[in-house]
Amino acid sequence: MKDYALASKYRCPKYIIGYTGFIPTLNFRYGKSYGRSADDSMCEFSENLRRLKEGRQNKERMYRASTAPKMRPLRQEDEVNRVLKEYEEKCKFSAKEISPDCPPIAGYTGHIPKVKGNEESLSQRYNIVVKRGLNLLKQEREKRGALQKVHSKITDVVKEQEQPYRSKDSQ
Repeated sequence: MKDYALASKYRCPKYIIGYTGFIPTLNFRYGKSYGRSADDSMCEFSENLRRLKEGRQNKERMYRASTAPKMRPLRQEDEVNRVLKEYEEKCKFSAKEISPDCPPIAGYTGHIPKVKGNEESLSQRYNIVVKRGLNLLKQEREKRGALQKVHSKITDVVKEQEQPYRSKDSQ
């Protein structure tokens, strides 16, 4: 605990020598002289009073805010909804692919695909590393697209083979 007797801001007020009356919050303090323990007790008491006063003021502010008259809106609700919908339509997310020809601006701190934080990528220019990473991503996507096309063709052929043979009588 801080020794308030030495702090200039909390100088111990002049007590009457021999006074043994009531001192608020003097709760069995051991190891200090009467003057220092009385000073600590008075500091605690004034701190508690300050907190209580702040709490009372907060309650008064809340009451004033709840009893304040309701303000009328400047715009109608349907007009506000219309403007919000227009804004939402205007600012919809559009998925844009990053091309290797035009990499992100230097200083971009987001994720760059296929770029690992190893010494090889850290020792090169940002623009070169980003272009290489985006080229690798583009090649991977092209390979994946080609594989998906082949897969769809194979599944189509397999489905055709699985169709039961029709007899000439059923035709």
